[in-house]
Amino acid sequence: MKRGYFVLVLSMLGLYGLPAFAQTTLLPGELAIINLQGDKPDAFIFLPLVDLDAGTIIYFTDCGSSAAGAFPSPCGGTEGAVRYLAPAGGITAGTVIPFPGPNFSTYNDSRITGAFRVGKRGDQIFAFQDANPANAIPPGAEPSFIFGLSSASNAIADCDETDINQTDAPTVLTGAGAYLAFGAGSGCEDEFQNIIFNALAVGFSFPSPGAALAAFTNPANWIGSSDPLTTAYMNAALAITGTGNFTLPVELTSFEALADGNNVLLQWATASETNNAGFSVEMQTPVQGWQELVFTEGFGTTNTPQQYRHTVAALTPGTYHFRLRQVDFDGAFAYSPQVEVVIGLTDSFRLTAPYPNPTTSEASFSLMVPRAQEVSVAVYDLLGRQVAQLHEGNLEAHHAKALMMDTTNLATGLYLIRAEGEAFVATQRLVVAR
Repeated sequence: MKRGYFVLVLSMLGLYGLPAFAQTTLLPGELAIINLQGDKPDAFIFLPLVDLDAGTIIYFTDCGSSAAGAFPSPCGGTEGAVRYLAPAGGITAGTVIPFPGPNFSTYNDSRITGAFRVGKRGDQIFAFQDANPANAIPPGAEPSFIFGLSSASNAIADCDETDINQTDAPTVLTGAGAYLAFGAGSGCEDEFQNIIFNALAVGFSFPSPGAALAAFTNPANWIGSSDPLTTAYMNAALAITGTGNFTLPVELTSFEALADGNNVLLQWATASETNNAGFSVEMQTPVQGWQELVFTEGFGTTNTPQQYRHTVAALTPGTYHFRLRQVDFDGAFAYSPQVEVVIGLTDSFRLTAPYPNPTTSEASFSLMVPRAQEVSVAVYDLLGRQVAQLHEGNLEAHHAKALMMDTTNLATGLYLIRAEGEAFVATQRLVVAR
């Protein structure tokens, strides 16, 4: 890749009338919602600030949230959710995506039970993902928040999330600068029916994703409107059909990950650099989100090609993703494309110990095999009676299969987790305590 581009694009077909992949895990502020419309049709616009892999799932809900980041139980009636599924080929960072539109579907679970309808007395919208897709807990019960927007009030906090027209502000979003409250006043229901980022006045081209997020969460850059929609509001909506670029201030010519036993060698090169403070090397593990490994200083401004490398040592078997977070001296940043590497098994299998152990309610563990095969995983008590069947079927090679054991209905005592494949049998002990 000769140069990374952060592009804002919206089809000219119309703002609201557009006719087994890896999933990108998004952090707070890696997506922005730039419009919320309560007048018919109910609508919103979002854009990712990083690339989205095909198959990435993002949920959008008008349920209110507590400061701790929990939806009312249940959230129903005229409060609901929709699900967005990134299509084949993925989504480029900066692509403007309107709802209603393709790749959206209605979503409900045991926590979010109602219908998604933007309220005309002000409302809110939150973007979130499933905090742990490997377990059986529904996304609405363990949301991982990405962005929040409220048209009900200018108040950031202390409103009633159980009221269909109000919300509190999750601290995980306010702390990351990924929440905007833009109403007509500071009362909890001093609302606008419709709010939109004023792209006509502010512009729609930014030097970096960080600069875009700062612009999108600045109340001075927004327009509020109540029925009927104002000319200023409609002009701002039309301005979002413009196109701008976020340009990575580094001409990245290569980035690769090479496996060497249980180690991974990361290598990248640049043709030129402008205002480059350096690179944060980030890794996504099989069971965790993105984490910074090390920060490597850059060469500031230079037209001389540069080479970088970093070794990640002693990794356990599994699939790992790496990316670079390139940071300017002024704090602006942009992400490189992701690279993937697989650390293979040297043994015939790998069955991890359950955690937590002892447990009072549930325990998680994983199983990996070096080649695809039929595998059975079951749990037995000390009398040899099977109390649970956790997996029966094919397992992919070098894929850490996450498994969860619900122990709420089991008596206190010792249990055995037994995994059996084509050429191995393995056990782990699990203690249930009350």
